[in-house]
Amino acid sequence: MLNKNFYIILLLLIQLSAWAQFIDENIGQKEIRTKRMVLKTNPSLWFGGPIPSTGEYKISMETAIGLKHSVQIGASFLTKSLITLLVEALQPDSLNTQSYTIKGYRFQFSYKFYPFGKYKNAPEGFFIGPHISYSKAYFHINQTSPKYSDYSATYANIAVIFGYQFIANDKIVIEIFQGLGYRDNRLRDEYSGKEEKLNYNPDYTPIPGDLKIYFGANIGLNL
Repeated sequence: MLNKNFYIILLLLIQLSAWAQFIDENIGQKEIRTKRMVLKTNPSLWFGGPIPSTGEYKISMETAIGLKHSVQIGASFLTKSLITLLVEALQPDSLNTQSYTIKGYRFQFSYKFYPFGKYKNAPEGFFIGPHISYSKAYFHINQTSPKYSDYSATYANIAVIFGYQFIANDKIVIEIFQGLGYRDNRLRDEYSGKEEKLNYNPDYTPIPGDLKIYFGANIGLNL
């Protein structure tokens, strides 16, 4: 269960988004392009998703809601990563591949504010804004004793991200971003109901603590 810090930060980020909406978008602008929409993905996540051993197959859609504002939503399917599949293929006896399954999902939401650029409007140029991500994966492992073992991992993040989005030839989209925020990562034993917070477990988090560090990229098309 998510703790109160998660919801406090969420309220602060919503307030930040509301404040940005009051900035005048119309000074010096004669043309308002609010129908621009881009579709994006990241093939590198097939090799490693948000939760260890998972691969992420995602699609994100960003649409302008004003000259300097946009919203982005993303949905992903989580399963075994390509690296996990490769390890299984090279060492089939050690992982019991026929009875080891991963299924899950991820949802993301971002509000982006594009403050700069006289001739570039959302969703192009430098941006900053709040980002929310919620991932859940179910791990099912058949065993002789006990007969089976089911685990679920839940990763929830809230952050402020900033970056730059290029649109080449009004078609090809390249986005790079980074950010900082709060994370709440948990592992649950579905058989016993026991839940463990993973933020300080070095097996799951190379950097211990509640700090979430973002650094990523996406590619896509401007529609």
